[in-house]
Amino acid sequence: MGENSENGKISVPGSNSEYPSEKTINLLATGIVNLYQADLEKIQKDLSNLTSKQEKLMGELEQEKQRLDERKLKNIQEMMDTVKVYREKLLTIKKQMTSFHQRSRNLVKRSQELQEFKEKENNRGFNGDVRRKP
Repeated sequence: MGENSENGKISVPGSNSEYPSEKTINLLATGIVNLYQADLEKIQKDLSNLTSKQEKLMGELEQEKQRLDERKLKNIQEMMDTVKVYREKLLTIKKQMTSFHQRSRNLVKRSQELQEFKEKENNRGFNGDVRRKP
């Protein structure tokens, strides 16, 4: 390969096309880098800043989620405690109702027995009075 120093291009033997020299390529690359370097550095800084803010926000969201989960668990526990208290009250009321029902049945039975006894006494007394008068 021979270099044509007049126009900065390399001619490839057996080819009609000419390629830019290594020096030209390096100068073009340096120019492009210099042209966009400030913008790219600013973009990189902005992206780093956004990434750190995003990580901070994700941490805050995770903490808030954890607080909400703890609050839900606390509410569920309070609800379960309330259910337990009311269940115990219900069982107490049920026992009392069963006791009242049994006592009521016993009182009705006793009342019927007393009623029958009184009727028998009245019948005896009535029958006894009839016999004495004749």
